[in-house]
Amino acid sequence: MPRVVQIFDLAGRRYGIPLDVVEGCTRMAAPTMLPGAPPIVEGVLNVHGTLYAVIDPRTRFGHPPRPAALSDSLILMQVDGRRIAFHVDAVLGLESFADETLEDLRTLTVHAGLIDGAALCGDGLVLIHDPARFLEATEAASLDAVMSAVVAAP
Repeated sequence: MPRVVQIFDLAGRRYGIPLDVVEGCTRMAAPTMLPGAPPIVEGVLNVHGTLYAVIDPRTRFGHPPRPAALSDSLILMQVDGRRIAFHVDAVLGLESFADETLEDLRTLTVHAGLIDGAALCGDGLVLIHDPARFLEATEAASLDAVMSAVVAAP
């Protein structure tokens, strides 16, 4: 069975996220600061009545931080009951990969278990990310607490 992946660009490198967690993509908008959130969280954004925590994956993937640009995009997803938006440079489209063409990289130490596999796509390699393993346990707990407070606020 083929695996469909949302491909995106981050600092000139291509990454992928399994399509089954993706709810959509949108242009970058200025998120509202979220006091008490982990440093990896840029803020919160209301997209058509749904709150998403905007996450910057740059430092987690070993890229230097940079300010948001109007040309940036957000990949909206639901992971482990949380709604998060990955702040990426560009959304490149969808790719379908046969399971036998994917290299299993879960034991690779370079990204501390964040990468689930890799596949050749066009003229280069795509690292496929497992968003369920992106947030550390303390970050996830902190984000859940802060988002609960935001939702409960009048």
